[in-house]
Amino acid sequence: MPDDVSIWTALGDPKRRQIINLLEEKPRTTSELCTYFDVSRFAIMKHLKVLEQANLITVKREGRARWNILNDDLVQFLRANLVGEGGPNDLVEVLGLFPSRWPARERMSAAQETVYLEQSLLLEAAPSKIFEAWTAGIGNWWAPRSVPESQIRLEPFVNGRFYEEFGGEGQGILYATITYIKQNEALHMRGTPELTGQIDSTCLVDNYIRIVLEPLKDQTRLCFSHQIACGAKETTRVAFDTHWRILLEQHFKPYLGMEVC
Repeated sequence: MPDDVSIWTALGDPKRRQIINLLEEKPRTTSELCTYFDVSRFAIMKHLKVLEQANLITVKREGRARWNILNDDLVQFLRANLVGEGGPNDLVEVLGLFPSRWPARERMSAAQETVYLEQSLLLEAAPSKIFEAWTAGIGNWWAPRSVPESQIRLEPFVNGRFYEEFGGEGQGILYATITYIKQNEALHMRGTPELTGQIDSTCLVDNYIRIVLEPLKDQTRLCFSHQIACGAKETTRVAFDTHWRILLEQHFKPYLGMEVC
């Protein structure tokens, strides 16, 4: 039986709590778990190792498959000792790590909670010009600002920041960090709660933006997607979809010298 510190430490990370939530439904392979998260397989395996060390899960290997199984004996022990009759049943709720307003019978799975938005634009510009607009030129067309006359900047390298700078002396807001970048082809960013809060006054931790450029004969197709996890509501989805449509059509396209539809 591990001590309390190891349990609290293991479940202190939101992704590990999501893994526990998924494993309470049924045992899953590592490959299956990876499909629920926008991080590398290596990162998921590190999270699983922490959960295994805390004795929250056990691992069973069948051929090349690695099955991750919730330690039901430990779960039953925690339920019996931490809650009374009629209390929450799911482990993450027993430990107080999920908002109390989400009853177990109503909470959706992690996959169901994810909202995935996609938009596509045909642009009469070369991929290099579009890529430059999303990196060095983003401050010229990015309209949402928390402070008038602030500077919007994007550092075009892995772990680079997409942020708003104002007031000097290191003041500003971090909106995203770069997770993947390939010159004139693709840009992936992991958004912060401040990015979603800027759009809809809703601070959602897990959100990911992808921009992919597909060169055509005389045009470039810009494929844009925004994945928003952790309980985004339908009203949030509509607000985000509208936000990106306005930003791309009414600000980004004119910056490239194109007419607004």
